Amino acid sequence: IDLSAHDPGRAFAAVYRYRQDDFKPYLFRTNDYGATWDLLTTGTNGIPEGHFTRVVREDPERRGLLYAGTEFGMYVSFDDGAHWQPFQLDLPMTPITDLDIHRNDLVVATQGRSFWILDDLTPLHQITDEVQQADHFLYAPRPAYRMQLSGGLGLGYGAEAMPENPPPGAMIFYVFAEEPQGEVRLEILEGSGQLIRTYSSEEEVDTGPAGFGAPPRGDAKVAKQAGMNRFVWDLTYPGVEPVEDAVT
Repeated sequence: IDLSAHDPGRAFAAVYRYRQDDFKPYLFRTNDYGATWDLLTTGTNGIPEGHFTRVVREDPERRGLLYAGTEFGMYVSFDDGAHWQPFQLDLPMTPITDLDIHRNDLVVATQGRSFWILDDLTPLHQITDEVQQADHFLYAPRPAYRMQLSGGLGLGYGAEAMPENPPPGAMIFYVFAEEPQGEVRLEILEGSGQLIRTYSSEEEVDTGPAGFGAPPRGDAKVAKQAGMNRFVWDLTYPGVEPVEDAVT
Protein backbone atom coordinates (compact mmCIF):
# COMPACT_ATOMS: atom_id res chain seq x y z
CA ILE A 1 0.00 0.00 0.00
CA ASP A 2 1.31 3.44 -0.96
CA LEU A 3 -0.11 6.52 0.75
CA SER A 4 -0.35 9.56 -1.52
CA ALA A 5 1.66 12.68 -0.68
CA HIS A 6 -0.94 14.85 -2.42
CA ASP A 7 -4.34 14.26 -0.81
CA PRO A 8 -5.58 12.88 2.52
CA GLY A 9 -7.50 9.66 2.05
CA ARG A 10 -5.74 8.90 -1.23
CA ALA A 11 -3.76 5.66 -1.52
CA PHE A 12 -2.72 2.93 -3.94
CA ALA A 13 -2.45 -0.82 -3.49
CA ALA A 14 -0.72 -3.56 -5.46
CA VAL A 15 -2.13 -7.08 -5.13
CA TYR A 16 -0.94 -10.38 -6.55
CA ARG A 17 -2.74 -13.71 -6.66
CA TYR A 18 -0.35 -15.88 -8.65
CA ARG A 19 -0.29 -18.43 -5.82
CA GLN A 20 -4.00 -18.94 -6.56
CA ASP A 21 -3.13 -19.47 -10.24
CA ASP A 22 -4.33 -15.94 -11.06
CA PHE A 23 -1.66 -14.00 -12.96
CA LYS A 24 -3.68 -10.86 -13.68
CA PRO A 25 -2.28 -7.44 -12.64
CA TYR A 26 -4.17 -5.81 -9.78
CA LEU A 27 -3.51 -2.15 -8.96
CA PHE A 28 -6.12 -0.17 -7.03
CA ARG A 29 -6.65 3.48 -6.07
CA THR A 30 -8.81 5.03 -3.37
CA ASN A 31 -9.60 8.71 -2.84
CA ASP A 32 -11.96 8.27 0.12
CA TYR A 33 -9.87 6.55 2.82
CA GLY A 34 -10.61 3.08 1.40
CA ALA A 35 -14.41 3.29 1.29
CA THR A 36 -14.23 2.60 -2.45
CA TRP A 37 -11.43 1.37 -4.73
CA ASP A 38 -10.89 1.78 -8.50
CA LEU A 39 -9.12 -0.95 -10.48
CA LEU A 40 -6.31 0.62 -12.55
CA THR A 41 -5.32 -2.49 -14.53
CA THR A 42 -7.76 -3.99 -17.00
CA GLY A 43 -5.24 -6.14 -18.87
CA THR A 44 -5.80 -3.95 -21.96
CA ASN A 45 -4.68 -0.49 -20.78
CA GLY A 46 -0.93 -1.06 -20.97
CA ILE A 47 0.08 -3.72 -18.44
CA PRO A 48 -0.53 -7.10 -20.11
CA GLU A 49 -2.90 -9.67 -18.68
CA GLY A 50 -0.18 -12.00 -17.40
CA HIS A 51 2.15 -9.39 -15.83
CA PHE A 52 1.06 -9.67 -12.21
CA THR A 53 1.92 -6.66 -10.08
CA ARG A 54 4.14 -6.45 -7.01
CA VAL A 55 4.39 -2.72 -6.16
CA VAL A 56 2.95 0.68 -7.07
CA ARG A 57 4.17 4.16 -6.09
CA GLU A 58 2.86 7.67 -6.78
CA ASP A 59 5.43 10.37 -7.50
CA PRO A 60 5.49 12.78 -4.53
CA GLU A 61 6.13 15.76 -6.83
CA ARG A 62 3.50 15.14 -9.53
CA ARG A 63 0.01 13.93 -8.70
CA GLY A 64 -1.12 11.06 -10.93
CA LEU A 65 2.38 10.07 -12.05
CA LEU A 66 2.55 6.39 -11.10
CA TYR A 67 5.28 3.75 -11.22
CA ALA A 68 4.43 0.05 -11.16
CA GLY A 69 6.66 -2.97 -10.68
CA THR A 70 5.49 -6.27 -12.15
CA GLU A 71 6.82 -9.80 -12.51
CA PHE A 72 8.08 -8.77 -15.96
CA GLY A 73 9.49 -5.28 -15.51
CA MET A 74 8.53 -1.66 -14.96
CA TYR A 75 5.58 0.45 -16.12
CA VAL A 76 4.67 4.13 -15.79
CA SER A 77 1.40 6.05 -16.01
CA PHE A 78 1.04 9.81 -16.51
CA ASP A 79 -2.76 9.89 -16.11
CA ASP A 80 -3.43 8.40 -12.68
CA GLY A 81 -3.48 4.81 -13.92
CA ALA A 82 -5.87 5.20 -16.86
CA HIS A 83 -3.07 4.13 -19.24
CA TRP A 84 0.28 2.44 -18.68
CA GLN A 85 3.42 2.11 -20.81
CA PRO A 86 6.67 0.15 -20.42
CA PHE A 87 9.41 1.94 -18.48
CA GLN A 88 12.38 -0.40 -18.93
CA LEU A 89 15.16 1.80 -20.36
CA ASP A 90 18.35 -0.25 -19.58
CA LEU A 91 16.69 -2.30 -16.84
CA PRO A 92 16.82 -6.07 -17.44
CA MET A 93 13.51 -7.91 -17.81
CA THR A 94 13.22 -9.04 -14.20
CA PRO A 95 10.68 -9.10 -11.35
CA ILE A 96 10.40 -5.69 -9.63
CA THR A 97 9.86 -6.32 -5.93
CA ASP A 98 9.88 -2.79 -4.51
CA LEU A 99 10.20 0.89 -5.49
CA ASP A 100 11.18 4.05 -3.64
CA ILE A 101 11.40 7.68 -4.75
CA HIS A 102 14.28 9.36 -2.93
CA ARG A 103 15.26 12.96 -3.69
CA ASN A 104 13.72 12.73 -7.17
CA ASP A 105 15.59 9.51 -8.01
CA LEU A 106 13.74 6.23 -8.56
CA VAL A 107 15.26 3.33 -6.63
CA VAL A 108 14.28 -0.09 -7.98
CA ALA A 109 14.68 -3.37 -6.11
CA THR A 110 14.69 -6.44 -8.35
CA GLN A 111 14.63 -10.16 -7.75
CA GLY A 112 18.08 -11.39 -8.69
CA ARG A 113 19.36 -8.29 -10.53
CA SER A 114 20.38 -6.09 -7.57
CA PHE A 115 19.30 -2.47 -7.03
CA TRP A 116 18.88 -0.03 -9.89
CA ILE A 117 18.60 3.76 -9.69
CA LEU A 118 17.09 6.04 -12.32
CA ASP A 119 18.76 9.41 -11.75
CA ASP A 120 16.57 12.50 -11.90
CA LEU A 121 12.84 12.17 -12.44
CA THR A 122 12.54 15.92 -13.09
CA PRO A 123 11.75 15.57 -16.83
CA LEU A 124 8.81 13.26 -16.05
CA HIS A 125 7.34 15.96 -13.83
CA GLN A 126 7.30 18.40 -16.76
CA ILE A 127 5.93 16.19 -19.57
CA THR A 128 2.60 17.49 -20.88
CA ASP A 129 0.66 17.14 -24.12
CA GLU A 130 2.15 20.46 -25.27
CA VAL A 131 5.69 19.27 -24.55
CA GLN A 132 5.12 16.02 -26.43
CA GLN A 133 3.86 17.92 -29.48
CA ALA A 134 6.61 20.56 -29.47
CA ASP A 135 9.42 20.55 -32.04
CA HIS A 136 11.90 21.05 -29.21
CA PHE A 137 11.80 21.62 -25.46
CA LEU A 138 14.36 22.41 -22.74
CA TYR A 139 13.43 20.95 -19.35
CA ALA A 140 14.08 22.99 -16.22
CA PRO A 141 16.93 21.20 -14.39
CA ARG A 142 16.73 20.26 -10.75
CA PRO A 143 19.12 21.85 -8.21
CA ALA A 144 22.66 20.58 -8.62
CA TYR A 145 25.64 20.42 -6.27
CA ARG A 146 29.30 20.54 -7.11
CA MET A 147 31.09 17.61 -5.50
CA GLN A 148 33.81 15.06 -6.16
CA LEU A 149 32.80 11.42 -5.95
CA SER A 150 35.15 8.45 -5.97
CA GLY A 151 35.23 4.84 -4.87
CA GLY A 152 37.45 1.80 -4.69
CA LEU A 153 37.03 -1.62 -6.22
CA GLY A 154 35.24 -2.92 -3.11
CA LEU A 155 34.80 -6.56 -2.08
CA GLY A 156 37.38 -7.71 -4.61
CA TYR A 157 34.89 -8.17 -7.45
CA GLY A 158 36.56 -5.72 -9.80
CA ALA A 159 35.58 -2.34 -11.19
CA GLU A 160 32.79 -3.80 -13.32
CA ALA A 161 30.92 -4.78 -10.14
CA MET A 162 30.88 -1.25 -8.70
CA PRO A 163 27.81 0.95 -9.11
CA GLU A 164 28.14 4.07 -11.25
CA ASN A 165 28.20 7.40 -9.45
CA PRO A 166 25.81 10.18 -10.53
CA PRO A 167 27.15 12.51 -13.24
CA PRO A 168 29.41 15.30 -11.90
CA GLY A 169 27.19 18.36 -12.07
CA ALA A 170 23.89 19.64 -13.41
CA MET A 171 21.92 17.30 -15.66
CA ILE A 172 20.24 19.32 -18.42
CA PHE A 173 17.59 17.46 -20.44
CA TYR A 174 16.17 18.59 -23.78
CA VAL A 175 14.19 16.94 -26.54
CA PHE A 176 13.93 17.25 -30.33
CA ALA A 177 11.02 15.87 -32.34
CA GLU A 178 13.48 15.38 -35.23
CA GLU A 179 17.26 15.66 -35.39
CA PRO A 180 17.98 19.35 -36.04
CA GLN A 181 19.97 20.44 -39.07
CA GLY A 182 23.06 22.51 -38.37
CA GLU A 183 24.62 23.59 -35.10
CA VAL A 184 22.91 23.37 -31.71
CA ARG A 185 24.26 25.70 -29.01
CA LEU A 186 23.71 25.50 -25.27
CA GLU A 187 24.41 28.62 -23.22
CA ILE A 188 24.88 28.57 -19.43
CA LEU A 189 23.94 31.91 -17.85
CA GLU A 190 24.18 33.53 -14.45
CA GLY A 191 20.94 34.48 -12.74
CA SER A 192 21.66 38.04 -13.90
CA GLY A 193 21.85 36.87 -17.53
CA GLN A 194 25.64 37.07 -17.80
CA LEU A 195 27.08 34.32 -20.01
CA ILE A 196 29.20 31.70 -18.24
CA ARG A 197 29.95 29.13 -20.96
CA THR A 198 28.75 28.15 -24.42
CA TYR A 199 28.69 24.57 -25.68
CA SER A 200 28.13 23.42 -29.25
CA SER A 201 27.20 20.33 -31.20
CA GLU A 202 29.92 21.16 -33.74
CA GLU A 203 33.03 21.30 -31.55
CA GLU A 204 34.17 20.15 -28.14
CA VAL A 205 34.95 22.53 -25.30
CA ASP A 206 38.06 21.99 -23.19
CA THR A 207 36.72 20.85 -19.80
CA GLY A 208 40.08 20.58 -18.04
CA PRO A 209 42.38 17.75 -16.99
CA ALA A 210 41.25 14.16 -16.78
CA GLY A 211 44.33 12.63 -15.19
CA PHE A 212 44.80 10.86 -11.86
CA GLY A 213 43.33 12.87 -9.00
CA ALA A 214 41.40 15.25 -11.24
CA PRO A 215 37.66 15.59 -10.58
CA PRO A 216 35.25 13.96 -13.04
CA ARG A 217 34.43 16.15 -16.01
CA GLY A 218 31.12 17.09 -17.55
CA ASP A 219 30.21 16.83 -21.21
CA ALA A 220 32.27 18.72 -23.77
CA LYS A 221 29.88 18.55 -26.73
CA VAL A 222 26.13 18.98 -27.18
CA ALA A 223 24.19 15.94 -28.42
CA LYS A 224 21.35 16.56 -30.87
CA GLN A 225 19.68 13.23 -31.58
CA ALA A 226 15.95 12.99 -32.19
CA GLY A 227 14.21 12.31 -28.89
CA MET A 228 15.57 12.91 -25.40
CA ASN A 229 19.10 14.24 -24.93
CA ARG A 230 21.12 14.95 -21.81
CA PHE A 231 24.00 17.34 -21.24
CA VAL A 232 26.00 17.35 -17.99
CA TRP A 233 27.51 20.68 -16.99
CA ASP A 234 30.19 20.21 -14.37
CA LEU A 235 29.45 23.63 -12.78
CA THR A 236 32.87 25.00 -13.67
CA TYR A 237 33.73 28.33 -15.26
CA PRO A 238 36.31 28.78 -18.03
CA GLY A 239 39.87 28.52 -16.80
CA VAL A 240 42.28 31.46 -16.70
CA GLU A 241 44.44 32.29 -19.71
CA PRO A 242 48.14 31.67 -18.89
CA VAL A 243 50.44 34.66 -19.13
CA GLU A 244 53.13 34.76 -21.80
CA ASP A 245 56.16 32.54 -21.06
CA ALA A 246 54.43 30.99 -18.05
CA VAL A 247 56.05 27.81 -16.66
CA THR A 248 53.55 24.97 -16.14
